[in-house]
Amino acid sequence: MSEQRHTAARSWRLILPLALVVAGVIAAIIFQPDAGHPPPESPQAKTSPAFEDFARVPVVPPQPVVPEVEAPAEEAASPPPENGLALIMDDVGYDRQALQRLLALKIPVAISVLPDAPLARQSAEMAHQAGQLVMLHLPMEPENAYLSHHMSDAFLYTGMDEQRLRQVFEDDLAQVPFVEGVNNHMGSRLTQQPEPMQWVMDLCREHGLFFVDSRTHRDSVAAQAARDAGIAWASRRLFLDHRTDPQSLQEAWEKAVLCAEHQRCILIAHPHAETLQFLESVFGEGKKYPMVELKQFLHPAASS
Repeated sequence: MSEQRHTAARSWRLILPLALVVAGVIAAIIFQPDAGHPPPESPQAKTSPAFEDFARVPVVPPQPVVPEVEAPAEEAASPPPENGLALIMDDVGYDRQALQRLLALKIPVAISVLPDAPLARQSAEMAHQAGQLVMLHLPMEPENAYLSHHMSDAFLYTGMDEQRLRQVFEDDLAQVPFVEGVNNHMGSRLTQQPEPMQWVMDLCREHGLFFVDSRTHRDSVAAQAARDAGIAWASRRLFLDHRTDPQSLQEAWEKAVLCAEHQRCILIAHPHAETLQFLESVFGEGKKYPMVELKQFLHPAASS
């Protein structure tokens, strides 16, 4: 009888630690939040896009005036202004309230919508209803290694054949209604490549769209490709918010206003909270600025 008790005691000493380990594992599984599922994406990934690496964005020198073909006399309208400021708001489609604030400024602004943004269609409809120009903010491959490894299916990238590029372009365009023109999102790598840029401009011509080169690389050939394709085109002159602290925003705005006194100045901004607050303060001061609709600054399409 005594031997049986000692045997039982030894058995329990062996079994008890194992039982405690098993119980601990079971408890961890039961009480761990979202057990067995990957961690949720950060809110940033769902609420805003990635931005181009502004350390690589070139300063664009004053652009030479390109001779434009005069329209026949019977079609002549008032000539486009030779100077002024046209604003493009990039990366729209993630924040409805930010877009509402922008539209409330009652200034001409081209709304460039990312095709894979969660509110892409709704944003385009809001802009159109407000009488603003809608653009497709076409994602293109950047040089930045981190960003290029996190491209979505909406991106055009080097190595695509023409058929695949065409399919992605058409899919992107289908996500954004009321589009009248295109500009590149990122693209510091792809816009250096003549062949894919030619394909993009051919597609723009097929759809009756203009193209604005965002100039995210000094060696971009996008504007030249658009001109060669015979479509209406333009190039970005300045970025407003490559830095978003108040002093940098003010300095960039002053450069834009000075630029607009002497030439056609296309300014690109992004719907950062700091940018919107700055624009609200600028246009809430009662000052008048030479704001012009973007389409008035386009170099015209070549006559067929």
